[in-house]
Amino acid sequence: MIRLLDPSAFPLPAGAAATGMSLRDYFAAVALQGLISSNFYENYIESMDKDLQVQMRIEMPVVEICSQIAYEYADAMMKLRSPQP
Repeated sequence: MIRLLDPSAFPLPAGAAATGMSLRDYFAAVALQGLISSNFYENYIESMDKDLQVQMRIEMPVVEICSQIAYEYADAMMKLRSPQP
């Protein structure tokens, strides 16, 4: 099912069986690639005090934090590209 607010990143011809990756997922994947390649997480963690660093590493694995941030970027991009009232 194609979601109007989250169209396919790589549209297929009408009548095609698959819809492909959603645009939101594509934006998140690109953001995640940038976060990983820039060593974002280590820089992010190092900016915190030591107690918070330990708590963050215990509560949520690195991949989950980076993935969550990537989807926050994707959601921001989706919001900005949608028509504003």
